[in-house]
Amino acid sequence: MTSTRKSLAIAFAAGLITATAGFAAYTQATSPHLNAALKSLQDAGHHMDESKATGMHTKAAQQATTSAIAHTKEAIAAGEEK
Repeated sequence: MTSTRKSLAIAFAAGLITATAGFAAYTQATSPHLNAALKSLQDAGHHMDESKATGMHTKAAQQATTSAIAHTKEAIAAGEEK
């Protein structure tokens, strides 16, 4: 991975962490399982970004993970976990 790509990946991950920090603190007590799932999905996305794999299955997995993160955030915001 080139240094520019690594820098972009690090900046992207830092942005995700910063953007979700306040949101996660607010919803942590009310959505513990969905928040755990969100953290796992974000970790998975980070690991895929850091991998050297570039095949079509990796790209599909990255897109699916990004979509799952968005849906999980929406579920948390909607208060779907009781």
